[in-house]
Amino acid sequence: FLKNESFFDKIKMMISFKKIEKKFEKKPDKEREEILFPRDEVKEKERSFEKEREKERFLEEIGKIKISSQERKEAKTQAKKLEKEEKNEEEIINDLWNLAEKKGIGVALETAKKLNNPRLLDLFHDFLVEDERYKKVLK
Repeated sequence: FLKNESFFDKIKMMISFKKIEKKFEKKPDKEREEILFPRDEVKEKERSFEKEREKERFLEEIGKIKISSQERKEAKTQAKKLEKEEKNEEEIINDLWNLAEKKGIGVALETAKKLNNPRLLDLFHDFLVEDERYKKVLK
């Protein structure tokens, strides 16, 4: 500080230095915080992980389903019927769902397997896991 300055001038100068220091202090801003901890991304990954765990539980449950020889014949008939019809994947999945509601999930899953389309079978599994639909038809 200069010797010629008054006491009050020195106080004013100190206060202005404090204000300047505060401006340059590092504070986590929203953008920086979001880059370091992307909440939406983490939540999405958690949901995805939970969905995969639910699918694994579902696959374990359906692995325990036993179907009769009559139900196998029904599945084979239904698969042939679906193969003849020219439908997209969504329509086939809806048909499989209707079959699950009418004849049971075992017949619907066996029909999906008999279509020899792994993608379609996986989509049907996803459909059943979504909103826990499979619990509605699991007998």
